[in-house]
Amino acid sequence: DGMHADAVSSFKQIFLQMRHQKSSFENAFSRMKSIYFSQIAFARKYFPDYPGLNEGDRADMIIWDYIPPTPFGTENFFGHYIYGITERQVCSAISRGTFLLKDFKLSWDEEHVWKEVVTQGERLLNAYLKLA
Repeated sequence: DGMHADAVSSFKQIFLQMRHQKSSFENAFSRMKSIYFSQIAFARKYFPDYPGLNEGDRADMIIWDYIPPTPFGTENFFGHYIYGITERQVCSAISRGTFLLKDFKLSWDEEHVWKEVVTQGERLLNAYLKLA
């Protein structure tokens, strides 16, 4: 749709819009959860290797720097997720069981990566200019 790729922001807007339309707190959060799990089902339909937290899965996950200010459980997970966890920095990221980011530090030479980004950006621009 060309708007953005921030699903959490969209969840917040859906919740607030539903509350504005007089939907109950429970119905609004229920709708958010339904959309969330529908997205996972969609991803698994078209990307069969989409990981979960099961033995044998590829172990992709992120860990946020989050300490819950109120009790945290299954009944209020989405409230913490939407309005707390995702507002914090990611402190670690793991892909296929390997840390890409650990305790806020990248596992690769960042300077080298940024040089490659610039090189590839220039390559793309030059290819575009040849077409123009």
